[in-house]
Amino acid sequence: MKKLLLVIALLPLLLYGSQSKVPVKIDPRVELCSIAFRLAGAKEYSSNVNATYIKDIEEHFNAYENDTLIRYVKYLRDRTFIGYDAVMTMAVSLQGKNGKYTLPTHEKAIEILYDNSGRWNKWNAPEFIRLLNEFYEKSDFETFFRSHKKYYDSLVEKFNKEVNLDANWFPDFYGTHTEDKYHVIIAPSCGNSNYGPHTYSENGVKNIYAVLGVFNFEEDGSPTFSYKREIVVHEMNHSYINPLTETTHIADHIKDSGDKIMAVVGEDMKMQAYADFKTVINESLVRAAVIRYMKDHCLPVEDIKTEIISQKNLSYYWIDGLDSLYEEYDNHRDIYPDMQSFYPHIENYFKKVAQDINKMKDDFYANSPHVASVTPLIDGKRDVSPSIKSIEVKVSCPVKKEAGAVWLLVKEGGEDAFSSVTIKNEDTVVFYLNLSPNTKYHFIIRSFVPATDEGYFIKPCEIRFKTGK
Repeated sequence: MKKLLLVIALLPLLLYGSQSKVPVKIDPRVELCSIAFRLAGAKEYSSNVNATYIKDIEEHFNAYENDTLIRYVKYLRDRTFIGYDAVMTMAVSLQGKNGKYTLPTHEKAIEILYDNSGRWNKWNAPEFIRLLNEFYEKSDFETFFRSHKKYYDSLVEKFNKEVNLDANWFPDFYGTHTEDKYHVIIAPSCGNSNYGPHTYSENGVKNIYAVLGVFNFEEDGSPTFSYKREIVVHEMNHSYINPLTETTHIADHIKDSGDKIMAVVGEDMKMQAYADFKTVINESLVRAAVIRYMKDHCLPVEDIKTEIISQKNLSYYWIDGLDSLYEEYDNHRDIYPDMQSFYPHIENYFKKVAQDINKMKDDFYANSPHVASVTPLIDGKRDVSPSIKSIEVKVSCPVKKEAGAVWLLVKEGGEDAFSSVTIKNEDTVVFYLNLSPNTKYHFIIRSFVPATDEGYFIKPCEIRFKTGK
């Protein structure tokens, strides 16, 4: 979550002692793979939010848009849907350096790379790496990377100044005490995305990564990472949770319950790129673990409350109950030495969620502001004039004058249908539109940040209509 959560610095130190440091760097493998997928048109790697750096990328690499590697990436995306986390898993799995990359040699690293999603496999991965190495030389990637050393160093310095991560917490919480190594990779080419891949080095050490995009900036244009703590914690937790859900097969064990839950939240989850129940379970457990981390480190109560409400706004209506379940686990570590031993209780909890999911959703939105009116009235109409340039939305109570407090999401009809928003007064906003003739539209009015001072989000309001000629 993109929030500025202030840490009470001294108390965690008293409680936990000195915290192990996590190395932070910009990784050429991550930049190289991200740039390749950007050139191939992968939307998740095409953000322009980090404008100055992206301009440098375009000036250096756009001449290679038709390179063999880029054509091959397009081919892979069309057939195996390689993108998002699969790209970062490949990046951190690469062995070698300076354009002489190879596949990992450790058996577990290969298993992670060739997961059961059907994306990377023993045929396409070696060919991708061969073409990646050629692209490295042809595009003179090394010169580009070296020329940005000062910029990269400034990112690392800023991150270390603003973020203080307790790496000891993870093995303590999950009951897994190993020689695992943690890494933070700042990824200026990843835009507004973050990833949590892991792999194994040749000597069998597990390497856990938080790959963080650069997408928040100060007024002077310099990046800020003060909100990243919770994102880092989120991504680090994935490297514990994902293997556990694979080992326990929880999604298969409670498939019927999963179907009931996804019937209620499935559409909202798909908009977040979480299309199946297995992924939703992983995200649920990770997000609840973030809340547990915040509580264990004595973060302000209001910040924790806002985090819980934020997750419910993303349709994780069961998140506070899951946090309570984690508390039960943490209070009985004599019985449950590790998270895996506690998993039957998690399965049972999701079975209960399936029974109560509609009530959970209703209870959450009972306290939320809602859309009181939309002017002009276009919902359900089949002949809306395409000349309409704006709609006025009145909310049931005063809302915060903050970007994202009241927002319009275009689900059908083209993203350019919504151009901008103006706050008219404390309970009314105006959305400016660019409508096309004879087109079906599906809008969702919702919040992406808390809309009220109490931390509540607006209940999503769907608007469907069709324009006339």
